[in-house]
Amino acid sequence: MNLRALQVFVFLIILFVSCKNERCDCLLDKKVLFENDSLIQELKSEHKESYVDYWSTYNEPNLLDKHVESIRYHRLKWTRDINEIYRITKSNSNYKLIYKDYSETSEGEDSLRVYKEIVVADSIMSEIKNLIELSCFWTLPISPIKKQFLDPVALTLEYANPELNACTNREYHLVDFLRHENEELKNMRIKLDEILVELCEKK
Repeated sequence: MNLRALQVFVFLIILFVSCKNERCDCLLDKKVLFENDSLIQELKSEHKESYVDYWSTYNEPNLLDKHVESIRYHRLKWTRDINEIYRITKSNSNYKLIYKDYSETSEGEDSLRVYKEIVVADSIMSEIKNLIELSCFWTLPISPIKKQFLDPVALTLEYANPELNACTNREYHLVDFLRHENEELKNMRIKLDEILVELCEKK
C-alpha cells in the first residue's frame, strides 16, 4: 500500500467514526432538507437560464437534468488565476474524468489552456464516492450563508445520480465549500483535491 493510499485509508476510518451522527444516519434535519429543495427548485426555475448559460460558456452540461451519474468539482478565483473544472461521468460501467483548466485573456475572456480525458479506475472511483458519502454530503446545507448562485468565487461540488440517494431520496445535490465551516467537509475537499490532481498528473 503506497503512502497516499494509506493516508486515504486512515482518513476514511477517522471520518467514519466522526461521522456516526444523526446526519449520516439519515435522521435528516427537515429544515435543511426543505431549504435545499427550495434552493435547487429556484435554480431549476428562476435561475436555470443563467445556470445553463454559465456552464455553456465552458462547454459543460446541465447536471440539473442529467440522467447519468456525474460529479462536477469547480474551483474558481475572482482573479482568474485558478479556474478549473473536474467532471466525472459514468458511461456504461466505466467512469471518465474530464479536466479543464482555463486562463483569462487580455480581453477578459476565458481561454481553455489544458484539456484532459482520463479513465478513472474502479478503485479510485470508490475512494471518491466514499469521501463524498462519509462527509454526509447529501444531507449538508447547500450554502449556510446566503449568496448568489453565480458568485465570481467558486468552490463547488455537484453530484447528479439517477439512482436516488438513500438518505435524501434526491438525484441532485450541490454544496458550496466556501460557505461552510464544516471541518469534515474541509478535510474531504482536501483529499478530493489530492486524488483529482494526482489523476491529472498521471496523464
